Amino acid sequence: MSILKIPTAKVFEPLLQPARYKGAFGGRGSGKSHFFGELLVEMCQAERGTLAVCIREAQRTLAQSSKRLIEGKIASLGIGRGFKLYSDKIATPGDGVIIFRGMMDHTADSIKSLEGFKVAWVDEAQSLSAHSLALLRPTIRAPGSELWASWNPRRKSDAIDDFLRGRKPPGSIVIGASWRDNPWFPTVLEEERRTDLSLYPDRYNHIEAIIDARAQAVAAESPGVPISVIRNLLIARAPACPCTQYLQLGRAE
Repeated sequence: MSILKIPTAKVFEPLLQPARYKGAFGGRGSGKSHFFGELLVEMCQAERGTLAVCIREAQRTLAQSSKRLIEGKIASLGIGRGFKLYSDKIATPGDGVIIFRGMMDHTADSIKSLEGFKVAWVDEAQSLSAHSLALLRPTIRAPGSELWASWNPRRKSDAIDDFLRGRKPPGSIVIGASWRDNPWFPTVLEEERRTDLSLYPDRYNHIEAIIDARAQAVAAESPGVPISVIRNLLIARAPACPCTQYLQLGRAE
């Protein structure tokens, strides 16, 4: 077994322990995706033959996946000789593999192909539907298998938030992280954060209230369109509030 020594931010240390469910929530710049990417590479290096799947709710192309991030981690850790990069997957030591899938494209029958997998990591998990989560959980069933999730909270009703933070299933470790917890917080994001704090102090401190107010105004002009849909579009685009790109959005009811 080969052990990699990877510096880990203190906030993520609980996630180094074995657990059926591992979750990290927070805004951009917290380092949660980078942590899980490194943890996955480390596991594949240490446990030969590991089968892992990286999941998004919607993934039309590999450009929408975590593949590039993981390839970057393999290169930066200097272990490229043990991994082989393909256009649609990454072969890992001992005939293991990391694949990339969109849950939206799966049915109860097609998802059975993942039954032997040891790890399933859902990034951008705030978009995972309740149906997809219900399909995924019993599918990842190998002994000692783990399901990981990283997400930026939007609403308490989001499937992953409701499951991991609301219902708190046994065998779960869930942590919250922000840019303050990231000792490697990028300089460019720190400069953007300070700019937003200086130019938009009200927006910076009251992101959620602004989004809710705007969503209600748009809903009044768009009868029949659910306010949750409008709110999601505002968050996705956030044209008036660039700070939402790296600050955690509060959870709405």
